[in-house]
This record gives sequence, C-alpha cells and structure tokens, in this order.
Amino acid sequence: MSNLSIKAKFIQIRSELSPIGAVAYVPLGTPIDQPLRILKISNVTDDDIVLSTDGTTDMDLIAANGFALYDLGTNRAEMGSTLQFAAGTQFYIKAANAPTTTGYVILTGIYAGV
Repeated sequence: MSNLSIKAKFIQIRSELSPIGAVAYVPLGTPIDQPLRILKISNVTDDDIVLSTDGTTDMDLIAANGFALYDLGTNRAEMGSTLQFAAGTQFYIKAANAPTTTGYVILTGIYAGV
C-alpha cells in the first residue's frame, strides 16, 4: 500500500475590485498556477458579469450577487484522463449592463495535490 495520497488543495484566491467596466474585459487576478478540477467565481457586485478565458469571447454570465461553480472532477476526457482547467489559464470579466460596478469578484479553485 502506498503512503502517497492525493489531497484537495486550494489555490490562492484571485479577485478584482470595482469598478469593473462593461466595455472591455479585465483580468480576474493572475493566471491559475495549477490545473483546477473545481472552480468557483463569486460575483459580489451590483451587476451581472460576463466571463471569458480569451478576453474577447463572452463565455458565461454570472448574476449579480451570485456565483458559478464548475465541478470538472467527476467528468472524464478521452483515454480516462480527468477534465480540468489548464494551469496558465487566465480568466477575464466585464460588467454585463452598467457602465461600471460596485463590489468585487472572487475566483476560488481546487486542484489535486499531494
């Protein structure tokens, strides 16, 4: 029996304080440094926000004072590998409606570590 066990570990949170504008995407902290199996983005602002991983394409909408939870840990990709958000992925956000927002957005992630 192996002493090596896989543990769920958190990355350091990434956050962006208001004002977040509606015209252009802004980075949500720094790129993630681990492949993430679980990702939560909390929108603690007064406006819906739009999420992107390329800074140009609208990929998801997160309601004001809401959150999005992406749990990829149980899904499988080809050949039995685990589906994950790749290390180095940069997330971007912008306000959906108002010219600017009040509040903040937080990215929380969990990865498999030892």
